[in-house]
Amino acid sequence: MSKDYNFYFDETYHDKAITLSDSKLNILADNILDDYIGFFWGTREDKIPEILELFSQFEIEQKKAFSMPSEKELKSRSFSNNQFKYGVKSFSNVLLDFYTKLFDACIDQKLIFQIEIISKMEILVRRLFPDREWFRKNYFIYDVFVYSFSKMLVNYNHQELIDVLCRLDGASNEECIDVLNKTVLNIIAAGENVARKGAEVHIYKQFLPIFNCPGLTINAVGIQKWIYFANFDGLCNLLKELSINPRRINLYIDKEDNTVTAAQAYPFKLAIGVESKENIGVRVSDWLVGFIGKMIWGLIHDPQVVEEKVEDIEAIKTPDFSRRRLINSKWFELNEKQFNCYKKAAKCFITHQPHKWTILHCAYADHSIQFTTLLRYIDQFSFEQYTQADPEKHRDKYTEFCLLEMQAYYKTIEKI
Repeated sequence: MSKDYNFYFDETYHDKAITLSDSKLNILADNILDDYIGFFWGTREDKIPEILELFSQFEIEQKKAFSMPSEKELKSRSFSNNQFKYGVKSFSNVLLDFYTKLFDACIDQKLIFQIEIISKMEILVRRLFPDREWFRKNYFIYDVFVYSFSKMLVNYNHQELIDVLCRLDGASNEECIDVLNKTVLNIIAAGENVARKGAEVHIYKQFLPIFNCPGLTINAVGIQKWIYFANFDGLCNLLKELSINPRRINLYIDKEDNTVTAAQAYPFKLAIGVESKENIGVRVSDWLVGFIGKMIWGLIHDPQVVEEKVEDIEAIKTPDFSRRRLINSKWFELNEKQFNCYKKAAKCFITHQPHKWTILHCAYADHSIQFTTLLRYIDQFSFEQYTQADPEKHRDKYTEFCLLEMQAYYKTIEKI
């Protein structure tokens, strides 16, 4: 039996750099996701020929179902974000059949998955506030700050604050702190007496001692290049957990020079870039990472949950802070085939991947939690049980599950 393993990698919502233009960050554009998502699948090398042949036949069948020319590459970019507007509920019959059968194949073959879901905003925040030791010496918890500040920037997208922190000429420390204080004080004032903002206001009040503590240095600089090592740290951590030597890994990466270069710094047996058009293994990674990315995009871009962007911090009271932001109940209007697709996705990404390092994220993990909680929430039911409650009740219970998961997670980073 071969002791070597083959892994295949692709990524989605990849920005090579975090840039600012007209006081707007590219990573907060309406058609972009804050999260970078990387995806590996793998198995023993001796099983690979049979599995790749299985996926090749699957692809031939699916191209016919999608009425695609046989020579055209089937990629997840062929599926629009609108087809994920309400998750699986929005799938066409053909797309539903595609992912249901894909999940079945992955489950049957007992593939190993490793996933990165990393907030680009968090990477920016860590570079703006790089001195973890200063936080420790002043009795502030660095990861709690990074989590909360990243979340504030993503949710409110305050242009004046983003401009002063990220513009190319580099604002002074004093200018940054002035705008930070003004922003936070206005958000606190707007949310002070709003029940759903209570926890948020409590956290933002804790920012003020940090911003006004002597010695805080803010590294306000312009373009931030993306990091690539996190993917391979995640994979190596999982391999260690599974007692697999990285030197037994053949790694095939959808050709992207920076990603390939980063991989080659690790002790894999082989790490090469390949053209996805010529490698079915990489295309399978694309289909799976595309599912995760577009599901998360749908969850956080649901019009019912999006907070209003803040252009004028002095006018921040105008948004309706008191209205609960809940995803549309259409997410939970599922027929039996759609319900079963979720069940298979849960088995594929969660039940059959019970390892600590299956998913790597940093401090700001809300979007990862929203995605995995959705799968776990639906997976707890049989279809008969599921139909006993209406979509609004399922939406409310899912929201409660998310909040509990986020609260539990927050307690873990408080201890770091």
